[in-house]
Amino acid sequence: MPKLIDIELKTKLDDYIGNAIYNVMVPPPPLDEYIQSFKGLSFHETLWDIISKSKLTEVEIYERAGISKSKFSRIRSDNHYKPDKITAVSLVFALELDINTAERLLKSASIVLSSSSKFDLIIRYFLEQGDTDAFHVNDALFTYKEPLICGITE
Repeated sequence: MPKLIDIELKTKLDDYIGNAIYNVMVPPPPLDEYIQSFKGLSFHETLWDIISKSKLTEVEIYERAGISKSKFSRIRSDNHYKPDKITAVSLVFALELDINTAERLLKSASIVLSSSSKFDLIIRYFLEQGDTDAFHVNDALFTYKEPLICGITE
């Protein structure tokens, strides 16, 4: 014979089941609203925010980064421009960014410095040391046979 459930427990179960059904039936927010709640600044917006606060001219920046005038013009004019990692890292060192600002700029381009990449670890090391001298960075990259930054080629 089935055991009778006490009224207090039945009431708690009914409430739990009712809430569970309600929570399942509540639709998620619209996708556009969800995306907007997490969306940050684009690479273009982040880069120009950083450039506006720097004491460098655009010419100094693209020359230090080893980026052609036409490529820099494309970066400036295309709000949806996504740089490759070498270009983004070259801009980080050209602008002499600290680690936090560098990571913010890289993140805005969907670039992360991975702990499984020798190149990324070398870049992170110099940023953490506050050494933004591209020659020092390239010496280390060359020693470890990694791609060089700021327009320097082997």
